[in-house]
Amino acid sequence: MSRIWLGVLLLCSISASATTEHLYCHHCSVGQFAAAPDSSDYRRYARSREIDVEHLKLDITPDFATHTVSGTATIRFKPIGLPLQQVKLDGINLNVTSVTASAPLASHHNTGSKIVLQFRKPVKVGQSVTATIKYSAEPQKGLYFRTPKNGYPKSSQQIWTQGEPHEARHWFPVYDYPNEKFTSEIICHVPRGMTVLSNGRLAGTKPGANGLVARHWKQNQPHVAYLITLVAGYLEKIEDNYRDISLTFWTPPEDIHLAKNSFRYTKNMMDFFEKEIGVKYPWDQYGQVCVHGFMWGGMENTAMTTLTRRTLFDETTENIFASDGLVAHELAHQWFGDYVTCKDWSQLWLNEGFATYYDALWHGHYYGQDRLKFEMYGNARSVLNQKNEKKGIVFRGYEKATDQFSYLVYPKGAWVLHMLRSQLGADVYRKAVTKYLQRHKLGVVETADLKLVLEEVSGRSLDRFFDQWLNGIGTPKLSLTQSWNAENKLAKVTIRQTQKIDEKHPLFQFPLTLRFKNGRQSADHVVEVTEKVHEFYVPLKWRPEIVRADPDYTLLATVDFKKPNAMLYAQLADGSDLMGRIFAAQQLGKKKDRLTVAQLKSALMNDKFYGVRAAAAAALRSVHTSEALGALIAARKQDNAHVRRAVCDAISGFYDPRANATLRAILKTEKNPAVVAAALPGIARWGAKDTDQVLLAASKVKNFRDTAVDGAINAMRVNGDPALARPLQKLLQARATDLQARTFDKGLDAVAFLARNESNKGPVREFITGYARHRRTSTQVAAIKALGTLGDPQAIGVVEAFAGGAEGSPPQKAAKTALEKLRAGRPAATKLDDLRRELETLKRAQQAIQKQLEDAQKRDGARRNPAQL
Repeated sequence: MSRIWLGVLLLCSISASATTEHLYCHHCSVGQFAAAPDSSDYRRYARSREIDVEHLKLDITPDFATHTVSGTATIRFKPIGLPLQQVKLDGINLNVTSVTASAPLASHHNTGSKIVLQFRKPVKVGQSVTATIKYSAEPQKGLYFRTPKNGYPKSSQQIWTQGEPHEARHWFPVYDYPNEKFTSEIICHVPRGMTVLSNGRLAGTKPGANGLVARHWKQNQPHVAYLITLVAGYLEKIEDNYRDISLTFWTPPEDIHLAKNSFRYTKNMMDFFEKEIGVKYPWDQYGQVCVHGFMWGGMENTAMTTLTRRTLFDETTENIFASDGLVAHELAHQWFGDYVTCKDWSQLWLNEGFATYYDALWHGHYYGQDRLKFEMYGNARSVLNQKNEKKGIVFRGYEKATDQFSYLVYPKGAWVLHMLRSQLGADVYRKAVTKYLQRHKLGVVETADLKLVLEEVSGRSLDRFFDQWLNGIGTPKLSLTQSWNAENKLAKVTIRQTQKIDEKHPLFQFPLTLRFKNGRQSADHVVEVTEKVHEFYVPLKWRPEIVRADPDYTLLATVDFKKPNAMLYAQLADGSDLMGRIFAAQQLGKKKDRLTVAQLKSALMNDKFYGVRAAAAAALRSVHTSEALGALIAARKQDNAHVRRAVCDAISGFYDPRANATLRAILKTEKNPAVVAAALPGIARWGAKDTDQVLLAASKVKNFRDTAVDGAINAMRVNGDPALARPLQKLLQARATDLQARTFDKGLDAVAFLARNESNKGPVREFITGYARHRRTSTQVAAIKALGTLGDPQAIGVVEAFAGGAEGSPPQKAAKTALEKLRAGRPAATKLDDLRRELETLKRAQQAIQKQLEDAQKRDGARRNPAQL
């Protein structure tokens, strides 16, 4: 999935070099949570499957006015190992009105989290039983309404579902764990004119009661509960075909003109994946649907992926933002995650690591192998920039399933596969993946299943590899030096592992390629790194002009390779070595001499790959001399929008009148809103008399997804002028209904930040408080956070009201954080008053407990001595 972080947007990362913004799967969290060692949940394992669920049929009617759903769930199942007299199904706060079954029932009861069926006699092993449960629900998770009740126009109202990891149980009764698969069908009754989308194929449409229409979808191949999907709303589509497979892309009507941009490469991706994976696309059709208010990037529901509307883009973005990564990721999941599914959440990398890697493989296929390396560079940065890693990829000590959706299973999991493919060879790796999928088709898998197949096909023992990369913690940090002995014609390379090494972080062992180049001459030498310090001597007939470690970029490691300037210049100019050029630019960013500036300027102006040009721009910012700024200014006119944005970012890092003048000139001519947004912070830093006017003018520009407004708000925070608070407040008030929700929410916090030192915070506090009860949850949360940013103690009462809300809800969590900020800034006397109130509350609670204890003692005494009554 492309998700991560319960309730948090999975805009997981900006690709490695500030290039294409990627929306990862569903969640993306830091993933450092762990259960306590003295907890019964210290290690989490797959649920026991007492029953084999064969089929699920849902016949439901959503009520858009009340945000409820009612209907019937029919489940066919059979005991697996032992006869069963009691069967438990997951169901959170479902209102069950009746239960019938094909085997005689003694009773049923609803615990609030389980629906328990008690049979008169044990059901025999292998005996199929069909249970029909009539119920209704007002789901807080799993099924989401987007209606006027929560801020959406009636013409755009929708429902959509999200099952991963355990949300299906909030809207229908089911065995809700990934180690069980079953076929399914959904009948949904909706108003005329609404589209209904689900898994499988549309089996029929017929009139229903009360003027509704019943649309019937069937999925005839088994899949897990979290992949069951339902989307209903007013939608339009574009369509295509790949062989005999129908391809559809659905959006709200107002977005249909953008659909082609995001849909454009789906057919090409499917063709590539079939050939690369060696298994035909396994489902009846493939649909993608963009929905309102999806909190994550995408979700790979079987044959019908749900996507955020934020993935849609127009031509003005010039592919700074594109859907390719998200679309490829979710499509790859149709094999990895849907066709074969992780057995439990400790094995999640088998879903997410594969999807992330095959997204990168497609980019390499379509755009060239340099693009594959660049995508993996972005993935590597997402891993190597993390600090204090505490667990391995395969990890059973998580507290909640959502904690597993982290950089470990996405980019680090992808790198594990990349290293396997590199070490085993693409053909052997490809053959093993095909065999892995064929052996476990429509089943569940764990890491040992993949390892076994890889060993069978390659003949290699992979025990060490899997142990250090899947179970181990961290990555290698390498420090390298090189020298040349002219007399003996020997190149010497010293390699040191400098990462933390102890019992929990043992030494890494891996193959490493060293490449030596002189003009057209090149020699590779593969070494096995098995010690903390290694010295390698390589005989050569010529003095190397370039020495590269891991030239094909096949090792996930931080590499510090010290080289003289001449060697770095040669490396920067080597058109055959993408990563070598990027790493050379980064190292040269630490120099200050004019020759280095000239070399970086040449790369910025002439390199064939936009990522190198962007790296050169960033390096010139790091050099930070007058000559470096001059080089950036001279290179500001670029045909690639990624590079123009990188140049703006770099120039913005200089406090110089030339930088300010250049950024202002760019503002007048630049048409790409993302580049405009990058120029604004540099203008804001300069602080000229008219800076406020420039920022306010930019904030009033209307463009796609309000990108320039977003940039202007960021710049206002950089500028920090309290005088901007009131005009920004007016802008938000004027555009409250049409501004992008994310931009509006960011604006609330910016107003608070700008006004945080004002003596009279009352007007701003009242403005922000007005949005604390907004119908849109994200705006509620933003307003609560903004009150914390404002730091006005008079907001404590409002924030406390939300802190007492539903435990774990986004507003409640935001309120707790805001309260900490507000209380930290209060005068001591105020804090003392609050402490007195808290003590009084504790005192009353203690008195109530004491009274309950006394009453219990009296009742117990009465039972023991009835004669005294």
